[in-house]
Amino acid sequence: MSVSASIPPAALEVYNCNPITLTSTYSGAPTQYKIDLYKTDPTNGQQLICGTCLNYSSGWITATPPTSFDLKNLPGTNGTWLQSNTGNYAVKLSIRTACANSEVSKIGQIKVNAAPPTAQINLQINNGLTGTPCNASHNIATPCLAGIYSASFNLSNSNGTITYYQINSIQEVNCASGAIIQTLYTGSQVAVSGVSGLTALSFNGLTINSSTGYFAANGLNKCYKVTVTVGNVCGSSSDWAYFRCDGSYKTEPTISYTTDIADFGIYPNPFDSWMSVGYTLKGESTITLSLSDMSGKIMATPIETTKQVAGTYSVELPLADLPQGIYIYRFVSGNTVKTGKIAKISD
Repeated sequence: MSVSASIPPAALEVYNCNPITLTSTYSGAPTQYKIDLYKTDPTNGQQLICGTCLNYSSGWITATPPTSFDLKNLPGTNGTWLQSNTGNYAVKLSIRTACANSEVSKIGQIKVNAAPPTAQINLQINNGLTGTPCNASHNIATPCLAGIYSASFNLSNSNGTITYYQINSIQEVNCASGAIIQTLYTGSQVAVSGVSGLTALSFNGLTINSSTGYFAANGLNKCYKVTVTVGNVCGSSSDWAYFRCDGSYKTEPTISYTTDIADFGIYPNPFDSWMSVGYTLKGESTITLSLSDMSGKIMATPIETTKQVAGTYSVELPLADLPQGIYIYRFVSGNTVKTGKIAKISD
């Protein structure tokens, strides 16, 4: 007769907000089983003896051992349930046959963690023209506005412990009634360590109909409903929002003065791993190109300060390591400054 339990030699991390399940397999014909559970020293796995330390034993139970046990709901009345305890514990499963001297046991280690702070979503749609996020709108008459290039959403104001987010669905809807026209996208969970960096998650970075850039190509003057979930091991929180792509929001310069540069262009928009810059200098000039996030923090300087002679230039810039999102570019040539918005999507 043998017994095994699916608890690894090293302590298994579990949370007392969920069932703590021990599964067992055995051979032979056991007629009795017993579960012992006690608090251990995390440094050496030895049992701790103290007035408040959990020291549970079910005693011998005359029955075939179940194939799984929820350790938070152990049989008997002489224990303290793990749902109100945390720390390191040893779990011992013993079985025996009708012959009382035929007994085998298996011991494993678990570490029980308290439930993390509840995840609470704060979903916003970014307005690529104004730069001001729009709180999730549930009214089709007043959807959040987004550009076909810059359409993105913001989760950075969500609260609690968040270890993943998920785009449950993106649906095209009727702009008058909100009726669903078609479902464009359903996503899986994306692991994250908090939400501080989830400020501009690009819709164009999603693969829809086997390619990215769907909203740039198809979104103008259309309405959509996006549903998003954030969560952790103990729970989740969801919200949804209507948004409408009301303009292309192309990266026309917002600042431009003097005339020592001509034919300036930055493309494609959105871009993935490469961005191209084209320009003509009317005379010798010192140039710089920088990319800043929406808070003004410089995230990349693809062209460091360099002096160039008069002429026409086209430069390809590798930016695969830049996180996806909306950026403000600033191109300086002598006394000329050109700025605008550009979107980075996943490559």
